[in-house]
Amino acid sequence: MGGENSKFSAKRAREIADTHTSKWTSANELDWGYGRDRGPDKWWVYYPKAAGDRQSPINIEPDEAVLDTSLKQVPLQIRDDTDDRLRVRIRNTGHGWVVDVKDKNAFVTGGPAEKGKYYLEQFHMHWGEEDAIGSEHTLRGDYFAGELHFVYWNSAYGSFEEASDKPDGLLVTAVWLKLDSSGQTRGMEMLDIVTQCCEQIAHKGDSAELPVAYNTLCLLPEDLHKYWVYSGSLTTPPCFESVTWLILHEAMPITPQQLARCRTLFSHTRNAPCIQFCDDHKGRVLTNYRPVQPLRNRIVRTVEKTCNTTPHGDGKTDGNVQQKRMFSS
Repeated sequence: MGGENSKFSAKRAREIADTHTSKWTSANELDWGYGRDRGPDKWWVYYPKAAGDRQSPINIEPDEAVLDTSLKQVPLQIRDDTDDRLRVRIRNTGHGWVVDVKDKNAFVTGGPAEKGKYYLEQFHMHWGEEDAIGSEHTLRGDYFAGELHFVYWNSAYGSFEEASDKPDGLLVTAVWLKLDSSGQTRGMEMLDIVTQCCEQIAHKGDSAELPVAYNTLCLLPEDLHKYWVYSGSLTTPPCFESVTWLILHEAMPITPQQLARCRTLFSHTRNAPCIQFCDDHKGRVLTNYRPVQPLRNRIVRTVEKTCNTTPHGDGKTDGNVQQKRMFSS
């Protein structure tokens, strides 16, 4: 009897969810999070796509990736010809921060995009409660400290919203963030400016203007010619399977201080009673990465088989991280 009730509940949940699976808009954003009560293992109830066969993130095994020379036929270009006078805004989504760019002068072409063009819509970051564990994609089963996502939409469609649920609608460039306390490495300056804004956007719905002109290339590694490609999904609800993932081999640095600033964000609005939103994270966005998903029958392609990147400076796996490895199957 209990089994039949469970089946009925699951069926009913999916029927309810079917009424909420239109375009990716803030008005359609139902209750979800990363804590015990609203976490990734429950997303499928309201977002059935989250239980699909082409979900992201995944674990990357360099030795198992397929070398695809066709990716070099039209060389990958990640361009940003943004006007130096352009100012962009950062906002608290309740699940983290996002910088809205919406600029057609920042785009990706070539590589997996071939002769198409994908415009930059926004970029955001994922992190964890611990400094060493916060990326969404893993490398050989190991986490990085965090992960930046640059979200582009296919210019063949009229808008980001129209493209968001199409099989070829989105392209996301993922950049791993590697813990570094030196503070002297290229790329830290822009990330420092972005994370300092967290104080101004403490609560969900808060936004602020970045104090300096933004350029995508300031947050990307020098080597943009080595990467992996696979077909996947958005890593947050509604989890549409509409993403061509481009994961760069080379990681970028992040400091413990920058990670700590991200964890100061609240998941609820400024005037909302915290008790309505608090779970085991006490109302803070302490972690916002989704666990790796099964690879199933998908193929990960690459332009370069060799990968010397490691999440840790000495190339060794920390014991605590080792215990929390997650593998795709």
